[in-house]
Amino acid sequence: MDSGKPRRVLKSSVTLSVVIVILVLSGILGGVMPHASAQVSSTTISLGVVQSPVISALNYLNPAENYYVTSELYLPFAAYAFPPAPDLEPILAKGWSSSNNNTAWVLNLKSGLKWDDGSPLNATDLWYTLYLENLTGGFSFAGLTKDIKILNSTAVEYDVTSPVPNLVYFYCQQTNSYILPYKTFKSVPTNPLTSLYNFTNFNNIIASGPFVTTNYVQGANPLVLTANQYYYKGPPAMKELDLYSYASLSSQLAGYRAGQTSALWAYGASTTVTPLFQNVTGQHLFEIVPGADMGIYFNMAEYPFNLTQVRQALAYSLNRTALNAVVNPPANQPEADYDNLIPSLENQIGLNGATVPTYSYNLAQASQLLTSVGFKKVNGIWSYPNGTAFTINILTSDQGYGEVATTQVLNSQWKNAGFDVSVSLLSFASYLTTEESTSNWQVGVEIDNPGYYPSALGNLLALLTGSGDYSGAMNLNLPASHGMPNYNYTAINNLLQLAQQYPLNTPQSNAYAREAAPLVGQTVPIIPLFLIYNYQSVSDSYYWGNQTSLTGIFDRQALMQPQLWYDTLWSVKPVSTSAASGGFPTMIYGGAVIAVVVIVIVAVFALRRGRGKTPAPKATAPAPSAQS
Repeated sequence: MDSGKPRRVLKSSVTLSVVIVILVLSGILGGVMPHASAQVSSTTISLGVVQSPVISALNYLNPAENYYVTSELYLPFAAYAFPPAPDLEPILAKGWSSSNNNTAWVLNLKSGLKWDDGSPLNATDLWYTLYLENLTGGFSFAGLTKDIKILNSTAVEYDVTSPVPNLVYFYCQQTNSYILPYKTFKSVPTNPLTSLYNFTNFNNIIASGPFVTTNYVQGANPLVLTANQYYYKGPPAMKELDLYSYASLSSQLAGYRAGQTSALWAYGASTTVTPLFQNVTGQHLFEIVPGADMGIYFNMAEYPFNLTQVRQALAYSLNRTALNAVVNPPANQPEADYDNLIPSLENQIGLNGATVPTYSYNLAQASQLLTSVGFKKVNGIWSYPNGTAFTINILTSDQGYGEVATTQVLNSQWKNAGFDVSVSLLSFASYLTTEESTSNWQVGVEIDNPGYYPSALGNLLALLTGSGDYSGAMNLNLPASHGMPNYNYTAINNLLQLAQQYPLNTPQSNAYAREAAPLVGQTVPIIPLFLIYNYQSVSDSYYWGNQTSLTGIFDRQALMQPQLWYDTLWSVKPVSTSAASGGFPTMIYGGAVIAVVVIVIVAVFALRRGRGKTPAPKATAPAPSAQS
């Protein structure tokens, strides 16, 4: 999933089952509008993204950086991934190890790595990247840093003052572990940090991705990148990548239909996505699930949503199944449970989902809860204990993922339950600013984390600390109300801290996560709705990877859109050059070829809320000339 929103939360080893299936999507295809696949090049692959063609920065540490491009320019140490891939899939990494007490970690790079200018990519680059990430608070363990030092040309040691059993995992999830070139960043001031953040990196760019550029001219569209002859797996099959910027999904779709680009990624509820691909032939369509879920978020710092009984009553007043059926026909999407976890993640930690409250539609139960805290129902309308109408304002933003349709159904259901409801549609910027405050809002509808990270602990932490739009951290120290805890933050936080003292997905870690999860469901900080799916459509004229060997778009990586994944760009080529490649499983439906693969993927934008909050580490500076 790629929503372009900041997300950095702890993630763990995973046992999440990822199922590959062939699925017929009723009515998606079957018309006569072809994908204009005649424009096939043997040297250039053209892709598109929805963004402004004017890029603000190509510096990963700059809050305004363009992730679509920086993620093409720089390769990660390792990519966190989903089964059957390993939890961490080494990219530039050869491996890593730790001392028995998990206070000294050694990170090893592959030997012989090079930047696109032919210069060595080595331990100096990794050391300085770790230094910068730690300096800017990119790690949750930044405050524990004792030393970062180079051991040899391919190895760096990271020492901490207290055990961090999942240090490398945190590094990869919380920063995406992109390795930056020392010789570029060594001359960028770090005091004040704003100098580092404001560096644009537009000129003399040194990169490691499959396609690179030396200089960026703002507004160039398409952005032309050329094949990296020093790419760590060898030169890409294609010579050039043309990356088009589109103002909207509709204009991107028009470019795809016209053959300007050869792939299209979309994201959202089925009511907003599946119509995009109607009457389009000459493509394969892949449904990629889940990216996140649609959810209802409460401002628990504002009365009466600081009352757990009220939040529970609102949950009982909502028929999630009926809402799902309206927003996601013809088949309902899976739902997350009230512990913020999808069933497969509950299974991961050994949690019996039956122990989590379900809040099945029950207006009588809602009435009982509201009455218990003094609310009254007069002439079919709920009022506060003082007799004034209980008004609810729902905020949302139309990002095209189905938020508006969801809000409309929610508005109708809660009105039918006797609540005075209004809706405010905001720009995304206004929505984000408003919802991350503790005042001037009550209820928000948006997409967020459940299922987003392939670990139960990661999703629980996401809800606890706030990731994406909703700032869960603002719910610290909320007082109990009417004898019931108001989002039992302290107890949940303590359990999740204990869970992190052990390697993720071990019996000890899972036991604490298993104890914390039902506490989330009991106090209803959110009402999870349905899972949001990713959709990737690709032209039949190109080879996009091998499903059996999990290459190309089939890779289980969790960093970016499948079409922009490194292995996809490295391996994509005209079908005529890969007739015996294994290709796609297919079935004929409605006169068109369609294959759908179910996997899990996550968003690809780094959360920077923590930056600047931790002191610089006591890092041992190397002699750069000896390594670079």
